[in-house]
Amino acid sequence: MMNEYNIRLGQNLRRERIRRGLALREVAKMTNDEFKASVLGAYERGDRAITVARFARLCQIYGVSMSWVLHES
Repeated sequence: MMNEYNIRLGQNLRRERIRRGLALREVAKMTNDEFKASVLGAYERGDRAITVARFARLCQIYGVSMSWVLHES
């Protein structure tokens, strides 16, 4: 169940990144490697769980609310 949630959340994060026309490496560069491209990819694939704090930070970077990303399907 948790893995399915990670996958769905990751898909939603990927969608928001792509909507902004950003590559994984561009997000890493924008954040001065606060988020490594490989870690972002792992979040987006659902291979790695994301903490609430890091999720909130990514939403801030993408300019979207956490609730939007959580409820988008």
